[in-house]
Amino acid sequence: MYSAIARNKRTTVILIVTYVSLIVALGVAMSVALKSVWPVIILSVLTAVHVLWAWFGAERACEQAMRSHNVGARDEPRFYRTVETLAIRNGMPMPRLKVQEESFINAYAMGMRPEKSVVGVTRGALNELDNTELEAVMAHEMSHLKNGDSRMNILIASLVQFMQIIVIVLILGAGTASDNNQSKDKDSRAGGAALGVLLLVVAIPFILVGFIIGPIVNAAVSRQREFLADASGVEMTRFVPGMVGLFRKLEMQEFGTTGAAKGPVLGIFYTYRRPRRGIAYLFTATHPHTFKRIERVEEMERNF
Repeated sequence: MYSAIARNKRTTVILIVTYVSLIVALGVAMSVALKSVWPVIILSVLTAVHVLWAWFGAERACEQAMRSHNVGARDEPRFYRTVETLAIRNGMPMPRLKVQEESFINAYAMGMRPEKSVVGVTRGALNELDNTELEAVMAHEMSHLKNGDSRMNILIASLVQFMQIIVIVLILGAGTASDNNQSKDKDSRAGGAALGVLLLVVAIPFILVGFIIGPIVNAAVSRQREFLADASGVEMTRFVPGMVGLFRKLEMQEFGTTGAAKGPVLGIFYTYRRPRRGIAYLFTATHPHTFKRIERVEEMERNF
């Protein structure tokens, strides 16, 4: 399991390096074409600013988007006691606790650093899960914190967003270059058309990596993170039936008519994400189907 966690982290780092390298390569190409060092400097600075914003600011923005509120031992004693026990048992700092007033069963975790981390749970989970199931879902989320998954999710999401912005700018630039040369002489029009084509060609690798290859690879890594967090959670609790019971209730929610219809927007941070239909989902799903997760943890029980 630990080798799989390390392999996932290496794949994620490679993905981040690929994103940054493409952005820097674009800056270098523009600097060579324009015979100026400013394009590479500007793109490098913008990339650094965007990553720093993700590191220090995106977490708070995501947390606010969850629309949850802080709770303590007096507000939710069972929730607090469950997380506190797991934190002490595994030598982890006590995270801040939040409750999201939603009827579906779910939980989430985020935090760039363990000592500044947050775990949240929906009201539906507090109402519907028994003690062992609540412990299981909290162990899953704290495993994400322990493995640094939230940090990687935020960094990759910010870089993908930045690359998509670059693609939009390149496409708009290509259109503008062509439009601005419609009324000019033949040579100017040819130059504008050439610049437009060049910008579109430059946009192709960003489209492939930012919109297709990158998201597919990241989704595959994310699915493995979920399996590994399930396994780490079982190691924390040493009680497989709790995790299986959790997934059984999620599976009922998945195919039922209540709760599951309210899928979260920031789904990658949650324990459970409602599956969609279609071939594209097979490649872009960030969470495995619950029946596969049940099979994995039941296999762990047989190996204990």
